[in-house]
Amino acid sequence: MTKQTTKQTKVPGEVLKNEFLAAYQLTISKVAKEIGISSAQLNNIVNNKQKISIPVALRLAKFFGNTAEFWVELQTTHDLAQAARDSKLLSALKDIKKAQKPKGNAQIITFRRGRPANRAKPIRKPAKAKSSGGRKAAGK
Repeated sequence: MTKQTTKQTKVPGEVLKNEFLAAYQLTISKVAKEIGISSAQLNNIVNNKQKISIPVALRLAKFFGNTAEFWVELQTTHDLAQAARDSKLLSALKDIKKAQKPKGNAQIITFRRGRPANRAKPIRKPAKAKSSGGRKAAGK
């Protein structure tokens, strides 16, 4: 684990509740109305039953005069810390080996629609030119 995931992280709903709603002396219903979401949705965020989505982060940023990145990073940092404490995930991560880049002049194969994109393709004959089907210009 890294130092970032082992330190105590801020819970997004608690930050919203304690550092914004309380500091600005605002109610959940007032903020919800101002930013255009339901009181139930904002209540769920404040009580950590729902995550702060990108659209809500943009709305909160506009309302409180900070950035959407602040809210998204707060949520992401919290999510990563939660995941770092998940024993099933940690067990699964132990079995994953790091990918190795090919050495030398190894050819890298890319895929498009389920088949290798840089595979030798058969040469196709050019399509015959279609006639315009119109009349010849007058005088020709």
